[in-house]
Order: sequence, then C-alpha cells, then structure tokens
Amino acid sequence: MMREPRTERAAFSSFSTKHKIRMESALTDQRPTRVRWQILAILSLIMVVTAFGRLNLGIAGKSMQEEFHLSSQAMGWIFGAFAFGYALFQVPSGWAADRLGTKTLTLAILWWATLTMLMNLVPISRCDYR
Repeated sequence: MMREPRTERAAFSSFSTKHKIRMESALTDQRPTRVRWQILAILSLIMVVTAFGRLNLGIAGKSMQEEFHLSSQAMGWIFGAFAFGYALFQVPSGWAADRLGTKTLTLAILWWATLTMLMNLVPISRCDYR
C-alpha cells in the first residue's frame, strides 16, 4: 500500500516542529563567550577614533575659515561633505564586510585607526601659519 505524497507545507511544518525543540534547547544550553566583550571593545575604540576625527575638524574649522576667508555657509558645505562621506560609505562597507569577511574588514579598520592616531606624531614645520 502506498502512502499519499505529503505537500511541501506539511513537510515543512513537520520539520520545523520536530527540530524546533532541539534548536531551542541547544541555544539555551550555550554559555555566552568573551567574544562579545572583545567585539564591544573594538567597536568602542572605532567610535572613539572617528569621534576624535569629527572633533578635530570642528576645532580646526575656525582656523580654516579665517585662513581661507570662507563664509559660514561654505564651512557648512565642508562639514556637510565630511558627514556625507560617512553616509556614502556605509553601504560599500557593508558589502565589503559580506564579501571580504569581517576579519579582513576589522584589520583594515584597525590599520586605519592606528594610522590616524600616529598622525599626532608627525612633526609640525616651523612655518608661521598666521
């Protein structure tokens, strides 16, 4: 005697019911690892470095405005372009993370952050910028 073929929906509901309990118990039995704290530390470091970058532009803005005789409107466009750069690269960064992997992207961000911090060690020339 042959059984009737099951529909896809019936097969799916049977699969999900059967394995749902196993998956839930497997997820609740796992203990949290320290990786989440490492990720939080890296993300916090990245946020601090980028905040310093934005802060430096704001501080240097007044000197730039005076030196190059820029209007407040022109400075607004400059600051807007800086913020637009952050927004513009959100999607390509997400694509790069998916394509290249998070380890590669993390190394690239850490490399960028390190070089940004090392810029403080560049000696200032003796020229008078007034």
